[in-house]
Amino acid sequence: MSLKNIIGFWGFPHPEIIKQYKTRCPNAQWIDLDIDFGFANQNILPEAYCSIIKNIINNALHYKDRLIEILAPIGKDKCDSGLFAAEILKDMGFNIIKTTFEE
Repeated sequence: MSLKNIIGFWGFPHPEIIKQYKTRCPNAQWIDLDIDFGFANQNILPEAYCSIIKNIINNALHYKDRLIEILAPIGKDKCDSGLFAAEILKDMGFNIIKTTFEE
């Protein structure tokens, strides 16, 4: 099995995007990156920054070698910092799929 077998996400990506990835990558493990799994703080963001966004960054870095892509809600469904997290991770070389679901 390939080492790259995780789809990371946060918030609630658009259902059509989720459906596409479940079809395209049926054996992938899905990991909600905004949960605090207790991984090491990578000190990318300031200490006083939102803990949920810090979880996203820290978890993505922990799973970096196994992530296929990250489905990243960037609309008002996740706050402006969701967009900032997506841009930071994209700049770090992650495959980011920006999505919004505001219904």
